[in-house]
Amino acid sequence: MAETKINKYEKEKTEIQLNARRLETQRDEAQRHAQPFGLAVIFLQVAILVSSIAGLLQRKIIWYASLPIGALGLFYFTNGFILFI
Repeated sequence: MAETKINKYEKEKTEIQLNARRLETQRDEAQRHAQPFGLAVIFLQVAILVSSIAGLLQRKIIWYASLPIGALGLFYFTNGFILFI
């Protein structure tokens, strides 16, 4: 009786350890993607802010300044998926 319980718990322990390692791998992969996505959000929000200011002031030169900021945000957004840098 006790031996069957020991075998059962050893088997469960092994399954739990395998599942934990799989989840740790998923967590590590998600952390690798998190930083580029965080930077993308920052740059895209700044681009939206600068574009809004340009609209309020009716200045195209300020709007043109927001374009490279937005492009940088799109670059980091793409990097979040592909991880090329």
